[in-house]
Amino acid sequence: MTKISTPGYFDEAAVANTSAGKELKPFIDYANQFFQNVTQILQSGVSLGDNTDSAILTVVSLGGPTKVLVKSPPTIVLLGKQNPTTPSVNYFSWENSTDSNIEIIVTFASQPFSPVTLTLVVFFS
Repeated sequence: MTKISTPGYFDEAAVANTSAGKELKPFIDYANQFFQNVTQILQSGVSLGDNTDSAILTVVSLGGPTKVLVKSPPTIVLLGKQNPTTPSVNYFSWENSTDSNIEIIVTFASQPFSPVTLTLVVFFS
């Protein structure tokens, strides 16, 4: 795992007694805590899936609109990767399926002539 390092540090004491230092102290404290948390999280190897309700799905489309079943309604669906890159994905939509799941529907700009492998990043609320 790559180690996180910083090229230097911000000497808060050097500006603490200036007017800018006094006005910016709440922001500096917030930024300091935020970056300490981010550094700690990254060093511990936390992934996107650890911090969000999300799923990464790989789907092979054989042509026409392609449906993918998920358990709950997505907030957003992003295209992570597509191979081959043509035809392009036109849009995503979702609807209730008959078995109480949700169908994510992938619609292409034109009909694929060969199988298309898609990697979808799905975020749930």
